[in-house]
Amino acid sequence: MGPAEVLALIERLQQQATADVQDLAPRGRELTLAQAKIDKLNLELAQPRRWQSDAKIEAMTAARTPRWPQCPRPGHGGRAVLGSDLPG
Repeated sequence: MGPAEVLALIERLQQQATADVQDLAPRGRELTLAQAKIDKLNLELAQPRRWQSDAKIEAMTAARTPRWPQCPRPGHGGRAVLGSDLPG
């Protein structure tokens, strides 16, 4: 293979590479747009799951929270403060 043939081969390969890039560019944009749509749908689908999870956590926290404030006085053993427990 002589130098002229090598130069012709290089030229042909460069043209082919340029044509491939031009063919792939629109596909790359299409894939980027499709991925953006998929990401948006994933976020929309995750939102109700987050709300459900937040509601469960809130319910569990509310179940563990005492209904009456704890007495700060020592010796009460942390009993709730009721009207009959108040001095006066």
